[in-house]
Amino acid sequence: MGCTASPHRVQSTWLPPDKITVDGHEDDWVDIPPHYYDEESRVSVRTMNNADSLFVCATVGSRHLSRQVMNNGLTLRLNLDGNEGQEWALAIKPQTPPNKPEERNRDQASKNFQTKSQGFVDITYPYSSNPVTMSPAEARDKGIEAVIGKNKYGQVIFEAHLTLDAVALLKEIKPETKVNIGIESVGPETPGKQRSGSPSGRGGGDGGRKGRKGDRGSKKVLNSFKAQLAVTLAKTSS
Repeated sequence: MGCTASPHRVQSTWLPPDKITVDGHEDDWVDIPPHYYDEESRVSVRTMNNADSLFVCATVGSRHLSRQVMNNGLTLRLNLDGNEGQEWALAIKPQTPPNKPEERNRDQASKNFQTKSQGFVDITYPYSSNPVTMSPAEARDKGIEAVIGKNKYGQVIFEAHLTLDAVALLKEIKPETKVNIGIESVGPETPGKQRSGSPSGRGGGDGGRKGRKGDRGSKKVLNSFKAQLAVTLAKTSS
């Protein structure tokens, strides 16, 4: 589940050189099974690393949640076991997209949209309460890339490339290091009626209880998500 307090423990995948281009597309990740998947939010997360860098790809399968991410952005958090209060965080919010692209070709419209999704990023370093705002070019100069794209199905794709030297934590990060990774979106939980076709997981009806007719089938609309992974970085593949 995406909102559980206990992180999902996974092994990162070793990354061959020049395999990943951080562009808001999933094309470079199709051969990597998700290391994390939450059925409720339909969020999947994949991680890869080499001796110098960590790569993260998150896909938001829910169109409703995808819209929330495009409106409010998301945050990537990293910390090490035993250093819970010493966190490195990256927050990104896409630039405002064009209202309605004129192109009738959905693939071309999606591609055009993705080129406008590299918004400014806010980096929060350990022991600092004030984030540092960087443009995409400034972040790249420091070894940090982050892009939010949207595919032709309306799903949000988040990609990040972090050189290990750029992630300022107390302990040196290297292959076989255990890193806690959190990815979360921002959005209020608003009460509303259950949407048609959405999974309930609790069975139908009122469970034999009597109540007001308007209370049946109501639940909180999922406007945010939080994925938590405890990732062991891969060592050199043989």
